[in-house]
Amino acid sequence: MTERKKGIRFGFLIAAAFFLFNPNINILDVLPDCFAYLLLYYGLSGTEFLVPHFEDARRWFLRLFWLTLSRIPAFFLMSSMTHGDSSLGVTTTLFALVYGICELLCLFPAIRTFYAGMEYLAERHGAFAFAGPRMKQARHYTYLALVAKPILAFLPELCYLTLQDPLFVSGAIDYVYFRPHLIVLACLIGLVLGILFLVAFLRYCRQAAGDPSSAEILRRLQSQTEAPARGADVQRRIRLATLFLTLGALSCLDLIFDRINYLPDAIGALLFLCAALLLYPVTGKPALWAAAGAALWFLCSVPAYWFRQSFFSRYTYESLGFSPTADSLYENSILFAALEFFAATLACAAMAVLLFRIINTCTGHPGDEIHAHGRLPLHRMLHRKTVVFAVLGSLCSFLAFLDLWLGQFTVRLAHGLPTEDGIANDPDGVVLPFFSSMWLICWIACAIFFLYTRHLSSVLNEEVACKYKWD
Repeated sequence: MTERKKGIRFGFLIAAAFFLFNPNINILDVLPDCFAYLLLYYGLSGTEFLVPHFEDARRWFLRLFWLTLSRIPAFFLMSSMTHGDSSLGVTTTLFALVYGICELLCLFPAIRTFYAGMEYLAERHGAFAFAGPRMKQARHYTYLALVAKPILAFLPELCYLTLQDPLFVSGAIDYVYFRPHLIVLACLIGLVLGILFLVAFLRYCRQAAGDPSSAEILRRLQSQTEAPARGADVQRRIRLATLFLTLGALSCLDLIFDRINYLPDAIGALLFLCAALLLYPVTGKPALWAAAGAALWFLCSVPAYWFRQSFFSRYTYESLGFSPTADSLYENSILFAALEFFAATLACAAMAVLLFRIINTCTGHPGDEIHAHGRLPLHRMLHRKTVVFAVLGSLCSFLAFLDLWLGQFTVRLAHGLPTEDGIANDPDGVVLPFFSSMWLICWIACAIFFLYTRHLSSVLNEEVACKYKWD
């Protein structure tokens, strides 16, 4: 039985690009993307040992294959459901929106890991044809074209949501009248971006496949036998710890309905604590400091959550100053929210120190100080990412505290401060903002924190795997 060939099959990648460059309409794709992702999956077949990044890229391409494959029967199902009944267009819109969001969540890590693998071949093994200006150009156009595809597909469909409350132009023309024109415009934009992606990607594949030195490096790598697994326990602990860390960042998202937060920050503190304790055999003392910071965060977040939910379950903002119990509950909630902010900042800083220790001891390769194309050395790049992680975590906690404090501050001023007889002074002529969109700012910041933590965890796991594979 012959050994499976290890290498990059550029013919498969080129064929996949031709399936990907065309735009989507709703959930219809003239050249089905499922074939493209299957070609990408097999085009990188056998490359897992060459570069660990490709193993993750193949997983994402396989998920995208199943997702885009299910879009074909979904299109026929939606077509049969909406035939002759335009009122069901909202269902089609929701389908297009769901497919678009799911595709976007898979596209970002798939594209990043694919090109990261190409960069590793250049930086770690000297296959410089796999990186350089053409690779950067192809990567930029890949992001633009593939990310724009699902967005441009569902944006025109959102016009259907205006049917319940139509907008009129000059008092006569329904906004939905412009839907065909928006679809044509979206297709033209998607086609232009797709052609740019196709041209840039083909030039890059031609350069990488035709370089003699790169071909020789691939042949040399193919002749290597897989080394025994080393550092398996370290890799497993770091993988589980970063998973807890990512889930902890996710729990910081405030899912608030009827003033109740269904994802308490205490869950995030507990997950941070589990991540720190899991890494104690790997890092030692920094893990204890991170565990202490997460425990302090948990001890502050529990009473802060209890006081806040107790207030909102019994009172409203307008009750401030008129009920001593409401005032007491709200002041306590603000006090513990401030303590929670400081504790969360301390926990994020301690977790950053813990990640620094992992970066310094469990990542790195020979030649880290010599990075191709003027990029930062590996350790400095990962240290900077970790500092950004700590800053984003502290910012999310601060915004949550600010949202709570501004609510009390503006309501008290708008309704006047209470007097001895219990009647509030009316601040005549005072117009104050109620910061009604502050919750959205907090949610966006927490979403960025979660996505960045997910990205940092992915990069860290890849670097640790590479160290124990190539050392």
